[in-house]
Amino acid sequence: MGDNLCYQQTNLTTVIQTIKSPPTDFLFLVDGSGSMAPYQAKIIQNLQTFINKIQAQNISARYSVVAFGGIPELFKPFDNDVNGTFNALSLIGTGRSGQEAGLEAIRASIDTGVGVNGTLLSKTACKKSYSTANCTLSWKSGSKRAIIFVSDEDSDIPVLDQYLTPGLDRTKVLCAAQLTYDSLHNTYNCSKGNSFEPLWSPKILDIHPVTNQSGIFQFMRPSNAPITLDPAYANEIVLTAQMIVSTGTYVAMLMKDEVNANWANNAVSSWNKYNDLYNMAAKNKSTPASILAVDNYHTSVYQYGDPRINSMASDFSNFDSVKTLQALVNKGLAGSLQAQVLQNN
Repeated sequence: MGDNLCYQQTNLTTVIQTIKSPPTDFLFLVDGSGSMAPYQAKIIQNLQTFINKIQAQNISARYSVVAFGGIPELFKPFDNDVNGTFNALSLIGTGRSGQEAGLEAIRASIDTGVGVNGTLLSKTACKKSYSTANCTLSWKSGSKRAIIFVSDEDSDIPVLDQYLTPGLDRTKVLCAAQLTYDSLHNTYNCSKGNSFEPLWSPKILDIHPVTNQSGIFQFMRPSNAPITLDPAYANEIVLTAQMIVSTGTYVAMLMKDEVNANWANNAVSSWNKYNDLYNMAAKNKSTPASILAVDNYHTSVYQYGDPRINSMASDFSNFDSVKTLQALVNKGLAGSLQAQVLQNN
């Protein structure tokens, strides 16, 4: 396909089919937070298989590895060392911060302005295997650019102040942990280090019945009506899409769409069994069936898009960007990164 953005859940073959004109720089941008633990090993194995397929087709390729979860960190600069790439991927692990600012990581990796050639990326991991001089992220002029992005959650507020897009404010966030009530000041507070989740509406502050503890609170989506991202977070998506398109970068996003982005401790933006307000409505026999219609869409889908509605063949070939964009619009996802990139191509 001739578009910059491809969403898949498990298959990487179409990436090879798309990158038809070598040489190509492949950047593996991987979420290394704790929630990735159940499937990180399998993902790394699949990425290694992908690299082997690239090599088997004699595509002139260079590989780089960046992890996010906290400050985006360069693990390996671009080169054609396959074993070095395997090693870098294996070293990412799942011990990184839960602040998974995926959109920031994309911009930091392809930036041509604030941090040219990834100068704002942490180099700590890279310097363990490479010289300081070699720990730079330099895309090769004349080569195609491809990012393989892997994450299981929504995109949090950027970690680095330099990547706070206009309107983003560290005081205007939701909490990645249960809130506690301060009776002295009549406030609901987020524990230190957990104020970074993206802001959305509508939402209701709810006593958390799942925990059966008094004084525990969290924000919940109140119905199956669609949520809306705060304008500043929506604008971050637009600016990220513009950077992807303007630099001619191809992005394949491997997403895990499940409870991780909406579990019991987080602000819950889906309308299903993970939402206490939904569960309370379901227990009420007088609740109309229309109210109980499940909506599994949550912030990660509103930010990144939905791989399940791509218009393409079962083997991930013959992607139709026009039909996919229309499907995204019909699902209320016109503001997602997937839709923004497709409509700007």
